[in-house]
Amino acid sequence: MSEQAEARGYEQSGIVYAPGAKPAVAAPEAGAAGGFSYGGGRLLTAVRVHLVFWGSAWLAWPPPNATVGACADAVVTILASDYMNSLAQYSVGHGSLGSVTVVTDSVGGSPADPPNPFSNDDVWQLVEHLRAAGRIPTGDIGAAGQGLYMVVMPAGVGSNQPGVIGEHSYYWFGWPSTNVPFGWVTQSSVDSFSEVFSHELVESCTDPEGTGWTSATACGANHGGWCEIGDVCQGSDARVHGVLVQRYWSNADNQCVVPDDPKVVQDSKIRKDSKDSKDHKDTKDRKDHKEKDNPKELKDGAKEKDAPKELERPISGPDALAELRQVAEQLQAVVERLSDQGGAEPFIDTAERPAVGDVDQI
Repeated sequence: MSEQAEARGYEQSGIVYAPGAKPAVAAPEAGAAGGFSYGGGRLLTAVRVHLVFWGSAWLAWPPPNATVGACADAVVTILASDYMNSLAQYSVGHGSLGSVTVVTDSVGGSPADPPNPFSNDDVWQLVEHLRAAGRIPTGDIGAAGQGLYMVVMPAGVGSNQPGVIGEHSYYWFGWPSTNVPFGWVTQSSVDSFSEVFSHELVESCTDPEGTGWTSATACGANHGGWCEIGDVCQGSDARVHGVLVQRYWSNADNQCVVPDDPKVVQDSKIRKDSKDSKDHKDTKDRKDHKEKDNPKELKDGAKEKDAPKELERPISGPDALAELRQVAEQLQAVVERLSDQGGAEPFIDTAERPAVGDVDQI
């Protein structure tokens, strides 16, 4: 059986609902009470995002409201900003943009333009066809791979799941199987794209396969997918360096956050001040401990410091004058002795010196 035939998509996923279509969920505080906990599964700790823009509409003239460049710039800003800082508590770091691919022709069994409506299977099969054809980078695929393959739909193209405007999951191919995290986003503007993308980004990093950071109770019984850190914060937006993003749940702050939120800033300052205070105390303790355990070193050090001052004292008084006279008499005795001997003897006797003409020429 070929890799194409063996490729399969996972039936569950993380879902983003359109405003007004989202089922009732527990309040964020209840989400914290229910607990977002780690299931021991895979994380994307240093994600590499690969954007796939599907359809000829992306290259139309006049250009669409949200262009390929504008969407890619928003992703770069999100990944390079401090938006992901609070994910450190979930053992997730910052990411980077790996590639941008525009699909305007058929590849494998996938058409040049996305079906409208499209299914989740349509999306992962497109990613798989691109992978098998060598049309997208594959270096980030594998057990330790950090790749996230995100398909962006043209304006006006929607999902066959009513009210769902974004989703992430994974599919696998080959044997033994290789899992590939993927997702998709619908949009009508750069703002709508970046808002949904940011939601799927933080959830794909913290829970790419449904075995990472999830809650069994926070999203309510009607959620319909994995309950993740973006779900209880949907509708709570902010701008980070001008880009619209969605807040995500922080266990550490017990609320939905972006790094510029006052409580997050205050908590970060408290943690920093606490660390600085501890470092200062540790330094002082080490100094005090050294002085206590080494009193002799401290005393000797003080003597060495005072020594130059003793040398700088002027010589005066009768004792000093007598000392100078004694030195002068000793020097005079040395001069007289040398005069009696006809001067100092040479280091080498004249007879022992070699003749200059005896040097060998090489």
